[in-house]
Amino acid sequence: MLLLARETGLLRVGAVSIDGTKIDANASKIRSVRYDRIQALRAKLAADIAALTARAEAADTVTDDPQALPAEIARRETLAAKLDAAAARLEAQARDQAEAARPAYEAKQAAYEAKKGRRGRPPKPPDDAPPLPARPI
Repeated sequence: MLLLARETGLLRVGAVSIDGTKIDANASKIRSVRYDRIQALRAKLAADIAALTARAEAADTVTDDPQALPAEIARRETLAAKLDAAAARLEAQARDQAEAARPAYEAKQAAYEAKKGRRGRPPKPPDDAPPLPARPI
């Protein structure tokens, strides 16, 4: 939130202290979906669309309400398209962050290689996959 406020020019951030205060929030569960959850939902929607398409084909042979299933399929396909767009946006952000971190990584790697004893861990290359949330212990 602070990054968004800084980018829009609403706030100038000097030093930020975090004290661990928990604040109740009213966030939309639909709009705040994690990348790993998007992948699971995309797989589930693909299976649902296939099942509904099969039901629609079966319903074509029997004269039931022909409008009910196509509307449901269209709704799920719209949701799948939104999830695809959100996943693509998260992947693009992760790629951009990895590319921005690459020069710093290469500098750290060169410094590590220049050390004589090479003690300590080697630097970790930037990851271009979207970050997964930390799991509580």
